[in-house]
Amino acid sequence: MTPLRLVMLGLAVLSTPARADFYTHAWTNEYLTSDALRIAPQLHYLMTTANYSASGATQNVATLREYDRLQVDVLAAYGLFSRTSIFARASFANVNISVAPSGTNKATGLGDQTVGVTYRLLEINSASFMDGATIDLQGQVDFPAYTNGTNQIGVAYFGDGTIDMTGGGFLTLPFIKHSRGSKYIWKLSAGVAFTYRTAQFSYAIPWSIAVEMKPRATGFTVLAGLAGYQSTGNDSRAGNSVTTFPGTGASGSYMVNAVNPSLMRGFARVGYQSTDTLSFWAGAERAFFGSNSPAVFNIIAGLKWEFGAERGHLTSSAAGHTPTRGSGFTAYATLKNGDAHIIRTNDRLNLVKIDKGSDDGIDPGQVFDIFTVGPNGQPNEIVARGKVTDVRTNESAITIVQYFKEIWIENGFIARRPVQ
Repeated sequence: MTPLRLVMLGLAVLSTPARADFYTHAWTNEYLTSDALRIAPQLHYLMTTANYSASGATQNVATLREYDRLQVDVLAAYGLFSRTSIFARASFANVNISVAPSGTNKATGLGDQTVGVTYRLLEINSASFMDGATIDLQGQVDFPAYTNGTNQIGVAYFGDGTIDMTGGGFLTLPFIKHSRGSKYIWKLSAGVAFTYRTAQFSYAIPWSIAVEMKPRATGFTVLAGLAGYQSTGNDSRAGNSVTTFPGTGASGSYMVNAVNPSLMRGFARVGYQSTDTLSFWAGAERAFFGSNSPAVFNIIAGLKWEFGAERGHLTSSAAGHTPTRGSGFTAYATLKNGDAHIIRTNDRLNLVKIDKGSDDGIDPGQVFDIFTVGPNGQPNEIVARGKVTDVRTNESAITIVQYFKEIWIENGFIARRPVQ
């Protein structure tokens, strides 16, 4: 293991797991495959003029005209191992509070920062309808890079000033099957977690559910869903001091120091995947139900660069190797531990990964044919042919050099090595 990986793992383990920032960030899966790197800056503009009461009714705040927050986040994530990735998010905010009847409270500086780790517990690679389904576990910690004062008058707080710890999971399901002629992939994801908060704030249950459409190569992206959190109702701060009154540091808005807050909001984003590594998007979020929480509206825009993933070490060229169907191959070699199966695909670069490697006798340069799977679990129709371009102990990468069927290669397809 390299020193860099040891340092990254140490940071992830020593960081206490934590929550997703309730008002500006949903509970989001940050998993990345091994050796992948993601850099994703985001710009948030959040505003509110009212609160949700304990009964869920929308009510104006006598001391507040408008709360505005402009926030810049930079998320970095790295695939540390084959099933484990780590991430961190840095946040910088400008808070502007218009106070009734007149006046303004302002603050500019670092907000709540985030570190976390994600582990892929299960990935289904088969020819069944569950092909591509995943279960991921995630923990993260949000901690303040600021200190709140003790005077409520004329003060704008960045947040509650608590350390918040969350652990939970995500289930992702592909729900539309595609032929090779289709351009987009559709997935449904859902996540839920438990958040422990310091300073006697109530615990919470953040959750999210979303539908995502993304291209196999370049094209438009769509993400839409619901997200929120549910307080467990065990806040014990009420009546302790004036600095713990709801809305302290936000002129009465429940953006800060809310007691037992719960919130549900809808979100939608539209973007474009312009290259293999770069995508950009914009969207909005709006609260439509809550209790002891701010009625927020949030406009978001962002960029995302992703490098590596299964593409990171699959860079060898198969140029010059273009075998044709029936070019003298009459049989298929038997691997030491049975047939190889596709465990990951990258249609943009015509790359696939199989679950066999050097321990099974696979070497760079070998040719493999890719088959669909029949009802009996045996190879059915030949789909494509490729060349091994990278070999590890228990997995290999294959560059596809010829297609025989106009269908997408899917996880669970069988790979066999032809021999003369």
